[in-house]
Amino acid sequence: MRQPNDYMGIGMLLAGEDRATVDDKGRILLPKSIRASLGDIFVLRIGRLGCLEAMHSDVFVNAWREIEQYSAHSDARREYAALFFSLSYKDIKPDSTGRCVIPPAARERCQLLNTEAVIRPAGDVVEIWNAEEYEKYKADKQGYNREFRDMLEQYRKAMVAEGKL
Repeated sequence: MRQPNDYMGIGMLLAGEDRATVDDKGRILLPKSIRASLGDIFVLRIGRLGCLEAMHSDVFVNAWREIEQYSAHSDARREYAALFFSLSYKDIKPDSTGRCVIPPAARERCQLLNTEAVIRPAGDVVEIWNAEEYEKYKADKQGYNREFRDMLEQYRKAMVAEGKL
């Protein structure tokens, strides 16, 4: 199995914040260097902060491999896994011009339709924020989307406490 550094082009991901427009059909043109790091087909998911996250498919698989080490009979693991997968969209592929379509449920939840977006690389994921929501997050990083973040952390901690297989 390849490790994240084998395919991610981490230097490109850490190149800095960028801006893009999400059109009225929910399409966004990610910078070419980021698209190259994500691969031809990648995953979008709603992250714990409430923004959209783009990741290479291998990063997504590695996250699942971490979760699957815990008992499938654990309610906490089941809830955590259900949230992980229900907020994820596999097989995202840019069109011939490099634009990708944000799935309707994701663009609604992340407020990414007909708006300016902030693209912020964060290691092995790229955050895609509604520009106004990003400003709110920057103003209150600890409190932003706190209820959802606490719920995810509660399930994760309960899953870990129950132990690995």
